[in-house]
Amino acid sequence: MEPIIHVVVGARGGQGTSTVAAVLAVLASARSRTILVSRDPAASRAILGVPALDRTGRLTEVSPRLFVAGDDTVAESEEDTTVIVDDTRLGAQREPWPAPDTAWRWLVLRGPCYVALEAAVAGGWNPHGVILLREPKRALRAVDVAQVLDVPVVAEVPFSHEVSRSIDAGTLLGWAHRLAAFRGLAQLVAPGLHPAYREARHSARPC
Repeated sequence: MEPIIHVVVGARGGQGTSTVAAVLAVLASARSRTILVSRDPAASRAILGVPALDRTGRLTEVSPRLFVAGDDTVAESEEDTTVIVDDTRLGAQREPWPAPDTAWRWLVLRGPCYVALEAAVAGGWNPHGVILLREPKRALRAVDVAQVLDVPVVAEVPFSHEVSRSIDAGTLLGWAHRLAAFRGLAQLVAPGLHPAYREARHSARPC
């Protein structure tokens, strides 16, 4: 079985792409062996709360089923694996790996910010969907993003101080599956997997 590849790209810098990629990797690792491919593996390990001991492209074990790598060829050769590629921002993606027809392509957009949305239009990239990091009191909405880019908003991650505190405290690895803000991301890589999400959906059902 070939790897399942998810490529995560930001509309521009500062969109939260590396955090989204790290969270997707944590969630996917609950179900399968997962490799987070990053141009800056030390930074990725820091987001996950793991000491950044070096800055090489070596495959580093973060947990029993989660690894961080800075070398595409390591991830490309693995089977029965989920690969999350933190591909920075539009205009700076890796080429030609991974091939567009073998990967899920997700565009990360924060706000929705008009400038980032304009960059996404100008970037000419064709994602399967948008992951929206939703901030309060923005004029644009998810429906506006979907209409402008002509692709669905597949997940909305609401602004949450819990996420920032978790990263600062180095607890994201253990708490990602418990944070309500990440429910939409879980559906992309591990739908219906985590008990916390199933319980939340059950409690929301009408009596």
